[in-house]
Amino acid sequence: MHFSEMTDRQYFRVVAARPGMFVGRPSFDLIAAFLTGYDQASVRDGHPGLTGWRDWLVARRGRDCNHAWPGQILHMAFPENFPGSSELSPQDDEHALETLFPLLDQFLTEREDQQARELLNKADREQGPDHLEFPDSFDHPRAKAMLGELARHLDGAFSQPCAMDDHIQDASYHALVHIPGEATETGVGIGIRLSNFGDLAVITVEGPGVHDDLDDAVAKGALAEADRRRVEAAVRGAGYALVPERLLHRPYDGVTPLAEFTPDTPPTWWTRFFDHL
Repeated sequence: MHFSEMTDRQYFRVVAARPGMFVGRPSFDLIAAFLTGYDQASVRDGHPGLTGWRDWLVARRGRDCNHAWPGQILHMAFPENFPGSSELSPQDDEHALETLFPLLDQFLTEREDQQARELLNKADREQGPDHLEFPDSFDHPRAKAMLGELARHLDGAFSQPCAMDDHIQDASYHALVHIPGEATETGVGIGIRLSNFGDLAVITVEGPGVHDDLDDAVAKGALAEADRRRVEAAVRGAGYALVPERLLHRPYDGVTPLAEFTPDTPPTWWTRFFDHL
């Protein structure tokens, strides 16, 4: 998988795991310069880069100072004895990096979550019939073409045909894709549901609700990181917008009367976009 197919969070996880691939001998100064350059290049290309990163760190610290984001990190790594980056011992340098990367990962996770919530809210406002199965704008031929494109991406990524069911009825999603365990590094199957709204997609491992999200599945050994990158790249490459599963199991609080349809079982955002109705 090429770096260009990764999200910012995936890319920086690779940097955190193998910093020497990117800056030679890793140090806080070099990594900070690398991240700053990445940010500037991303913004030039019209991507968010690390926009909001310094403000997020200030909010996390609970107080501001005049330093740019590298200085904010050093304040957090050494709250009792703030050093200049040029004064770091090898041990302090390592500690600064150990402080930086988890914070960066959390920032990017929260930003991805916010973007996903905005997508859910936008899709929730799409006009459609009262049954809420699909919006007025749902285009069946287009959905079928996108599913075919996804099949091509997945077959190439996993070197094996994936099972597809596009005869879903009475539901807020129109297709279910299954990558068999024989095609994955862990031997565990991967599922993909495609919503009728907003080109939304969700990836599950071992079935819906088994893991909080793909981070959880990777942490528990059910999903290999390489397979995660492959399936996410395939889904995004086919034009879908991915939503983390954990955000879908929140109680539904959108604008439709969905709760009136299931008074005995309070609906979730999963019900709204990825379930039978």
